[in-house]
Amino acid sequence: MKLEDYGIGQPTELIILGNGFDLACGLKSSYTDFFNSYLSQEVQLNLETSYQKFCKIQNLRLTKEEEEQFNSRIEYIPEIAVKNTEKFTNFKLAEEDFKKNILEFNEFQDLNLFDIFFFLKSSKKDVSPDWSNIELTIQLFLTQELLDAAKDNLTCINSIRKSLSEVDWNIYNRDTMFLIECMELWNRALKIETLEKQILNELHLFEKKFKQYLFLQNESFSIKNIVSTLSKIIDKREPPARFLDSWDSYGIRTGTVFSTVNILTFNYTNKFSEWQSAKEEFIANIQNVHGTLDTEIVFGVDEIAIDADNNLYSFTKTSRMMNNTSYDANSTPILHLNIKKIKFYGHSLSEMDYSYFQSIFDFYDLYGSDVQLFFYYSIYNETIAEDIKSNQLQAITKMIHKYGATMNNKDHGRNLQHKLLLEKRIHIICI
Repeated sequence: MKLEDYGIGQPTELIILGNGFDLACGLKSSYTDFFNSYLSQEVQLNLETSYQKFCKIQNLRLTKEEEEQFNSRIEYIPEIAVKNTEKFTNFKLAEEDFKKNILEFNEFQDLNLFDIFFFLKSSKKDVSPDWSNIELTIQLFLTQELLDAAKDNLTCINSIRKSLSEVDWNIYNRDTMFLIECMELWNRALKIETLEKQILNELHLFEKKFKQYLFLQNESFSIKNIVSTLSKIIDKREPPARFLDSWDSYGIRTGTVFSTVNILTFNYTNKFSEWQSAKEEFIANIQNVHGTLDTEIVFGVDEIAIDADNNLYSFTKTSRMMNNTSYDANSTPILHLNIKKIKFYGHSLSEMDYSYFQSIFDFYDLYGSDVQLFFYYSIYNETIAEDIKSNQLQAITKMIHKYGATMNNKDHGRNLQHKLLLEKRIHIICI
C-alpha cells in the first residue's frame, strides 16, 4: 500500500527517540545493565582490591625530601635512615603485591581503558548510570580533566619516573595513574606522542563490547512492545466501528490510520523497521543517528565542545559519523518541510546532543513558524514520580534556553519559551 492510497501524503511528524524508548519497550539497554553484564561481581571486587593496593603504594612512596635522604644514606641520623629504609622496603613490597594482583587475575586481560575508567567513576558515584552522563564523562575525559592529567603523569613515566616524588598524589592523580599502570602491565602502555590515537582505539573497543551486548539483548526485543509504545506517540485516527473489536498481529485495532512520520532515533536498535515494512504507509523514513547494530556504533563528544582544528575533533560524533558516511542514492532527508510536529520520547535532552537539536530548530525556524513541540515521558518508578516530571521540565527548559542563546536576535532568544507557551506550541505529556 502506498502513501497516496491513504491520502496522507508527506510526513507531518518528526519523532525523536532516545534510550528511554528502548527501555520502555523492555530492552535492557541501560548502562547499569551493560556494566554488570560483563564486569562480574568477582571482577569488580578484584578491581576494587587492586585499586586499594595501588593507593597503598602511593601512601608509602618516599617524599622528595625522604628520597634525597635515602639516596644520600645519612648514617649520622640512624633513626631517619631506618625509617626511610623501612618505608622504601614496604613500598617495594606493596608495588609487587599490586602487580601480582593485576597480572594473575586472567579476567583483567579483557578489560580496556574505558572499562577501568568507568569502574573508577561509578565506584565513587561520579557518574549517574545513564548514557547521556556516560558521554558527558567521556567528553570531560578528553577535553578538560583526565587527558591533561594523563599527559602530566605520562611525562613522569616517560622520564623514568624521576619526578614522581613531586606529583601531588591526590585522588584525582591516583585514578589517572591507576589507568596508566594497568595499561602498561597489560602491554598496552600509553605514549604521549600517540595518546589521542590510543584512547580513540580504546573507545572503539568499548563500543564493540556494548554492540555485542546489545545484539544479544536485541534477540528478545519484542516488536509488539515497540509498536505499542510508538502508537502512543504518533497521531492516529480511530478505526471505523466495524473494526473496534478486532486487532492486528501487533495489537493495534484493525483499520487504525496513523499520521505519516519520520523517525530520528539516537538508539542503535532498528527493529521497528519490521513494522515499517508491514505498515509502510505511515513510517516514511527512519534514521539512526549514531549507527545501528548492522553498522558501526558511535559514542562521542558533541562538536560544540571542540574546535575543528583541535586534535581531539576526531572524537566528536560529527567527525566519526562523517567517517562512516557513504553515498546512498535512495536515501531521503529526515527533515521534511511538511513536518508540523516534533515529538521527543525517551531522550534525556542532554547537552551532548544539542548540536542536533539546534540544527533541527534552525531548519524549522522554531521562533517564527507554527511547528509544535511535544515532550513525552513515562513514570517508570511511582516512588519518584514527582522527581521524574521535575527533571523532564528542567531538561526542556534548559534545552530551549540554550537554543535561544544561539539566536541572532537575543531578545527573541530570551522569550522563546514564553512565546511557545503563549502560542500553545509546547506540550508535555505523560504516557
